[in-house]
Amino acid sequence: MDNRYIDNDIDTNIERRKELIEIIKEMSSKDDSEIDMRELSSLKKRWNRIPSWDSAYEAQLEEEFDQYVGVIEGKRHEIQANNQKAKQDIIKEAREVMNIEDQRESIDKMSSLMERWKAVRSAGREVDEVLWQEFSAIRKEFFDKRRQYFDELKEKFAAAKAVKEELITKAAEYAESTDVEKTSEIYRELMQEWKEAGSAGREHDDDLWERFSLARQPFFDYRKTYYDELKKQQAEYAAKKDELIKKAKEISEKGEYTREDTAAMKELNVLWKEVPTCGRYRDERLWRKFKGLMDGYFMELKRINEEKHENWKQRMEDAKVRKQELINDQESQINRLEHLTKELLGESAIEEVEAKIEDKKQLIDKLKEEIADIDNTLKDE
Repeated sequence: MDNRYIDNDIDTNIERRKELIEIIKEMSSKDDSEIDMRELSSLKKRWNRIPSWDSAYEAQLEEEFDQYVGVIEGKRHEIQANNQKAKQDIIKEAREVMNIEDQRESIDKMSSLMERWKAVRSAGREVDEVLWQEFSAIRKEFFDKRRQYFDELKEKFAAAKAVKEELITKAAEYAESTDVEKTSEIYRELMQEWKEAGSAGREHDDDLWERFSLARQPFFDYRKTYYDELKKQQAEYAAKKDELIKKAKEISEKGEYTREDTAAMKELNVLWKEVPTCGRYRDERLWRKFKGLMDGYFMELKRINEEKHENWKQRMEDAKVRKQELINDQESQINRLEHLTKELLGESAIEEVEAKIEDKKQLIDKLKEEIADIDNTLKDE
């Protein structure tokens, strides 16, 4: 034991008390967060160990010391209340963490709350015990649920791994396929199933994906070669169709619409059908050009033919009119010749006139037949 605390000299003891008062005075001026209650307890013990002579001055010093103790203990109550509030806030936040769906976020948050709890000082032994039991119960429930979640997640990972192993096997079955369209569709379906299977866990995902990719790669290599060749062929087909368009344009721009040109246009249409596809987009674009030229040519040809037909019909009508006028003229001549026969006396003269009348009647019959033929021809149109 320190001999300074048992010295019975009153002056020495008073000096010791003054020293303790200065220490506790300085302590009382500190912020709440800087006060160490264990240091206060130590000071009180040191004060009580100093012998007392029951003098008035000692009583004055003790009153001053107790005042500073009161100040500090008041701060201690405030500190404990603040600590209690801080721990209650942590408990409230811990309950909210229970509702966070993101597992990593919730675990990080709960760990952070634990670190904050450790940093908060005492709120009093009894209060500390009650609050810790409450916080501990929440943490236990949280980690029990997380343990259950990860157990279920482990089962899901195992199921996903099994599905993906099967998909890798299926993918390998078509690795050497040369049916591009069918196998591409099958691989699209397998890829959709792969996505729907979900994660097999970080431990397996990369390896499974690499194996799945390798299983499909031979087909993808073949498909690339296939499409490269197809692209080359389609370019050749497009060039052929461009040439057909060029020829159709040349014939259309001539504007002659001869039988030879029309036959050539029809032949171009036949040739177009014989050229394979050069890709849907280019096919549609080139077909629009070609069809536009074809439609334009044959619409104009139709217009020209209709015009020719109308001209022919008009000529037929004009021919009918002329023939009818000739019939009318012949009938007028017959009437005059018939009157003439009545005035003639010689038999030979009469026979000559009658022969002329007969010739004209035959001409009229022929003209009427021709008119009838024209009518029948027009009627058939």
